[in-house]
Amino acid sequence: MEKFEKLLNDLQNFDYYAAPRVYKKENKLIGIYVVGENILSVIPTEPHVVLNQINNVEEWYIMLGENNIIRYNDFINNLNNTTYYDNNHILINLAKDEIEQFITNFKTEI
Repeated sequence: MEKFEKLLNDLQNFDYYAAPRVYKKENKLIGIYVVGENILSVIPTEPHVVLNQINNVEEWYIMLGENNIIRYNDFINNLNNTTYYDNNHILINLAKDEIEQFITNFKTEI
């Protein structure tokens, strides 16, 4: 029973469960997840809106720091040191230098 309690604690011990914000831009829907520095976060391996509350999101992004936007696929495909939370989510914890590297290599405009 003690091992089971530890497993449950480990699975629920994170700072932030990322949920996207959806915006309309130029007649299309875009989804943006926010990821912060040194925050243990759960993010999906494939972006989606929980319970399909909003359909037809055409583009997905990650916001890092102060309005630094990168494409979701650039982010997820270039992460290091990830741990799977479940089949569809990973745990991440980005240091300042990792965030800066993402911004330098992948920053885009929307």
